Amino acid sequence: MVGFCDASEAAYGCCLYVLCIDADGRRAARLLCSKSRIAPVKTITLPRLELCGAGLLAELTARVRATLEIKFDEVALFTDSMITLGWIRSTPKRLKTFVGHRVAEIQELTNIDDWRHVPTADNPADIVSRGLSPCQVQGAEMWWTGPSFLREDESCWPNDQATIPDAVLPELKTPKTTVLTAHEQTPPFPVLTKFSSFQKVQRIMAYVDRFVANCKAPKSERRIGTLTGTEMSRALRHVVYAVQHENLSDEISNLERGRSVNKSTISNLNPFLDDEKLVRVGGRLRRSDQ
Repeated sequence: MVGFCDASEAAYGCCLYVLCIDADGRRAARLLCSKSRIAPVKTITLPRLELCGAGLLAELTARVRATLEIKFDEVALFTDSMITLGWIRSTPKRLKTFVGHRVAEIQELTNIDDWRHVPTADNPADIVSRGLSPCQVQGAEMWWTGPSFLREDESCWPNDQATIPDAVLPELKTPKTTVLTAHEQTPPFPVLTKFSSFQKVQRIMAYVDRFVANCKAPKSERRIGTLTGTEMSRALRHVVYAVQHENLSDEISNLERGRSVNKSTISNLNPFLDDEKLVRVGGRLRRSDQ
């Protein structure tokens, strides 16, 4: 079974032929049926009309195959529109609604590999889309028996597998670009939110610091027993460091870059960073020797 489709600004349509090959290899093709529709009153582009013609051919092909008690060895469907072929070979989700919906129907009713390109001069469906007078139809041999290449070996049939690049193919959806913005923020210090006693927080940090140090040290050098003043002082610095970086992250960033903190609430305290990256403040003590 061989089908053709075409469209013009006036109408679109399709036609189906049955091709038979006898034992001697002689070929004969005859028109089986055709179908046409008037173009919509609302103006649409010619490529869309060509796609409508392809959809009509897909519907007619599926209906004929379901109705006739004939098992066709092969099905070939032709269109002279490279844009239509490009759409049929595309993923419907990549196409705009009008085109994507019809392409999905065509792909459901037919096999994509059955679709081929045919030159306009060899497309009998051109007669359907443009029309002929009754006296002209009678003598239109291509209309009744199909194009001449049907009587040749299939290797001589038009079979242009070229595809249109996406940059040229119309009706493609514009890819959606999602921009994610991330704000870098120091996560809150979990110990501070669980305990209201500062001394308890300090001791917890001291034990955590001791545990980390013991994991890295050999067994003979591990610390046990009561917390020492040095451990408590180190824990205090850890807590202060965490609190400052949670609440004064912008000020610390500016101080690290040597910038001023004029817009900060601590600007009048003359803040600066010490060697351990802790924010400290100046003032009268700095000028005590004057």
